[in-house]
Amino acid sequence: MGSADHGRRSGFLVFAAVLANAFLAGIAIDGTIALIDDLFIRSDEASSLFLMRGVLGGGVILLTILMLFLVIFVPQLPKIVLGPPLLIELWLLFGAVPIPWSLSDRSTWIPLEVIHLSGALFAFTINRVTTGHWFLAASRMPRRPFSTLRTLIAIPVAAFAVVVLAVGIVVGGVAVFLQDQTKGYLQFASSGIEVRESVMRKGDKEVHLVATVHLGDPAFYRDVYRSMPDGALVLAEGVSDREGRLKRGLSYNNVAQALGLESQDVFERMLGPPRESDPSTPPGAGTAEADKPAPSTEPAKKKGPDIVRADIDVSEFTPLTLRFIGRVSEIYGSRTFDEAMRKLTEVSGEFTDADIQLVMDDLIVKRNTRVLAELDKRLANYRVVFIPWGAQHMPDLESSLRERGFTIVEQRMRLIARYGTIYNALVKRDQREAARSIRSQTALARIVRRAISVPATCSSKAANSCARLSGAVSAMR
Repeated sequence: MGSADHGRRSGFLVFAAVLANAFLAGIAIDGTIALIDDLFIRSDEASSLFLMRGVLGGGVILLTILMLFLVIFVPQLPKIVLGPPLLIELWLLFGAVPIPWSLSDRSTWIPLEVIHLSGALFAFTINRVTTGHWFLAASRMPRRPFSTLRTLIAIPVAAFAVVVLAVGIVVGGVAVFLQDQTKGYLQFASSGIEVRESVMRKGDKEVHLVATVHLGDPAFYRDVYRSMPDGALVLAEGVSDREGRLKRGLSYNNVAQALGLESQDVFERMLGPPRESDPSTPPGAGTAEADKPAPSTEPAKKKGPDIVRADIDVSEFTPLTLRFIGRVSEIYGSRTFDEAMRKLTEVSGEFTDADIQLVMDDLIVKRNTRVLAELDKRLANYRVVFIPWGAQHMPDLESSLRERGFTIVEQRMRLIARYGTIYNALVKRDQREAARSIRSQTALARIVRRAISVPATCSSKAANSCARLSGAVSAMR
């Protein structure tokens, strides 16, 4: 009986070793083909080579997930050999933060492919140095007896790995999608979320495309505002609702508060109401020379930038977009995470992909057209223009400015939110909810105790009343 059991375990170990070798070989083959293709061949995405790459990549992902659980449950597998490539593959699966890359720009894949391939090469090298062989073999692995305790420990570890894997894939997928949609104007860096500022120039004219997000650290908005020189033009974002078509405003305050951040309202208050120089002033207004004040004995006051609201009104949206905004406002107005997820699921099923495309045309294309029209109308009167708009607007705005003869002369990244700030806010929120739950349970316990004591009190009072009533009846007799 013992030898039979030992044989079955050995057979499983052979199978685990075969999968481990397939995992390392798959990474090596996939990484090599990908590098050769993206460096030299640059195959079309409809080609058979690119299709083969997709199949290989999918196989490596499947083997990565299998190897994660095998490493947890099979102690004989060498962690020093399999650990580094496994961690690299999980990192790639989670979005390869903080390396910026784009699904639409295959040149950005090359650094990731180098890291991808290096994991397998490292594993083969370590195995060669430690065992004298390139591939793993069950016969060379240590024999360890079955341990119930080790298995019991491995089960919760595996369950935790499932949760981390699921969350990591979702978060990584969202991060990759947002970075790709914004063409790198929004990036998930090592310390936090960053947005890009591009300085574009044509002659003596300078346009700053400053990507923003609806939520951020107040320090980000202050730094952006302070970077705007006196006399510059700010084409501000912000959809108006002059006719009151939205039944409820679109507020991000609940989400911002839950994440320990501030909504973009902070920046709106810094900008203040629209203000600008006389549009009839000749070209050059807004420059240092044109804005020199007349001699005065009073101390100079900070003029600040000129503010122009360059967005559209809600009335210019289609009914479909208005309905979408209304539903999204309900999500952002949710009091709890569960409520937000429930509403998000409802909205996802309510709008088709074609609907979303029409909505995005309204929210991005139509609004970009308006701000560019304002830029064309006012650029002659300003040397420096700031366009602090959402990150998703930036790729199209940059492309349109290139068509107008502008070129990028400088780019910089600005930190808009730190992971630590968000984490601390979420932890505090959980602590508050736990304390609220304890208070609710305590209050419920008091109510239950009172409910239990009330019948006994009432019974005692009823008995006394009956006794008095009986005495009164007896006296009447």
